Amino acid sequence: FAINQTLTVMFVMLLCCTILTNFCSLIWLWEGSGFRNISNIVKVLKDKEDKAIIKSDGKDFLFLFDMLSYNCGLPATLRTLTYTSPNFAAYCKPKIDMSKVKLTETEIRIKWKPPQLANIDKNDIEKPIHLQKYVVTI
Repeated sequence: FAINQTLTVMFVMLLCCTILTNFCSLIWLWEGSGFRNISNIVKVLKDKEDKAIIKSDGKDFLFLFDMLSYNCGLPATLRTLTYTSPNFAAYCKPKIDMSKVKLTETEIRIKWKPPQLANIDKNDIEKPIHLQKYVVTI
């Protein structure tokens, strides 16, 4: 009798954990929850501009990038998104002042201003975007 009671209690606890996990997943799936970083960024940029930032037929493409940003982080996802969408890549390019470029024999010094992506209002998205560095390939 004690084993049946113990197994029942363990089953109910496992069932409660499963229900809680599914409830959290449903909240994360809802776009208005604020947990979907890439969807929120694209929505804010789409509201500011009239042109399509990311060309996709459905919401699956953005959902894929939301899942990627959750698992791999926002920087890796933004880097991948710039390869798949040229319009989004234009928002991520820094504004380079060509008059302040200094060339020497051993180095190149470039001063730039933040890209349009950094100008997103911090009230519109849950996690503000902090650009710390650019990776340059020559």
